Amino acid sequence: MQPIIKLKDVWKIYDLGKVKVEAVRGITLDVHKKDFIAIMGPSGSGKSTLMNLIGCLDVPTRGKILLKGKDITKLSESSLANIRGRVIGFIFQSYNLLASLTAIENVEIPMIFQGVPRHERKRRAEKLLEQVGLSHRKYHFPKELSGGEQQRIAIARALANNPEVLIADEPTGNLDTKSGREVMKVLKKLNEDRGMTILLVTHDPSIARFASKVELISDGKIFKTIKNMDMLTAEYIQDLLGGEKNEEKAL
Repeated sequence: MQPIIKLKDVWKIYDLGKVKVEAVRGITLDVHKKDFIAIMGPSGSGKSTLMNLIGCLDVPTRGKILLKGKDITKLSESSLANIRGRVIGFIFQSYNLLASLTAIENVEIPMIFQGVPRHERKRRAEKLLEQVGLSHRKYHFPKELSGGEQQRIAIARALANNPEVLIADEPTGNLDTKSGREVMKVLKKLNEDRGMTILLVTHDPSIARFASKVELISDGKIFKTIKNMDMLTAEYIQDLLGGEKNEEKAL
């Protein structure tokens, strides 16, 4: 089966004048339909840059990114924006809900930009809120909702245009443990029941365990793929990272 997303020797280098920062260094990665992949790594490892590249929010300095077989590095900004609106849904750590709009109105926003008629927007938004267990909160404003509820609204909004890929960048970062697990249960159900392809950035092994595999990143490179979720602990990750640093020193 052809990957829905394919990265071929992707680099992202930021030119800061006298200094060039290699945020992503030669990453090759296949993402197939129905995958649930967690991206983990220390601060500054390049995981968020990688997600921005996959999500068409940025383009690589060199290398190729194929989305459904199409090289996005050759597309115009308007074409990339169209892909972001239709193919990819985003969930961020800070929710990014509009305070002046109700829950259902926040969910409708992406559909407005795609020209979906008003009655269809409302019908679809109500169904999505039901799926994340918040039908009873649809007319509440963000300030009237808990952090976990706001993030579930953000998930419903990310699904508004029926994307094929969901990108979640630290979606539980601002939540307590219980709320974080509730959000992850929603994502897991989307993956298992709807076959949603999900890419998740997290620093928390207990959150990464909801995924099917983990790509561990350090210094802009993937150096370990973990498929045994039972092994995934903070100590194990630290041992791997420490081992990689020791290998670099030996070289």
